[in-house]
Amino acid sequence: MTCRLLSALLLAGCVLSAPPKQKNPQKFGHLLIEVTSLKTAPAYERHQEVIVKIRFKNIGTKLALCAEFTAVLKAEFGLEVPSLPRVLDDESPALSQLLPGEQTAGTFRFTLKAGARPLEFILVPRSYNEGCRRGGSTGFPIFAPLGLRFVLKEIPLSE
Repeated sequence: MTCRLLSALLLAGCVLSAPPKQKNPQKFGHLLIEVTSLKTAPAYERHQEVIVKIRFKNIGTKLALCAEFTAVLKAEFGLEVPSLPRVLDDESPALSQLLPGEQTAGTFRFTLKAGARPLEFILVPRSYNEGCRRGGSTGFPIFAPLGLRFVLKEIPLSE
C-alpha cells in the first residue's frame, strides 16, 4: 500500500510539474501573443541572424496594458541564446498604453551559429501592468516565471 501511494504521489508530481502545452497564439493575462513569422539571414562569419516577428493584442475590455519582455531562442545542439538588447533592435516590441482591442507588432533578433536550426522561442515577462499604473507590475499570470514557449517548427521559415 505504501509503495502504491508513493508511486501515485511521484506520478502526480511529474504530471503537475509538466510545462504548459505550446501553442500559437497564447494568452498572457489580457494579452494575446502570436508568433507571426520566422526569418533567417546571414549575419557575420559563420553566424546567422534569426528574426522572430510577434504580434500582441489587448483582449481585455477595460484597461490599457503595459508590459516588457525578454526572449530566449533554443536551437539544435543544445544552443540557447538571448535576444539582442532593445538598444540594438529598434523594432523590438514595447507595450505602452496598449488600449483594449488594440494590437502592436515587433521583432526579437538573435545571433545564432550557422547550421543550427531554431527550435523554440521563449518569451519571458519582465513586467506586466494592467492600467499602466506608475510603480510597477500588477503581478504575473500563472506560468510567467517559465515564460511562454512557442514551437518554431510550426512557423514557416523564410530566408
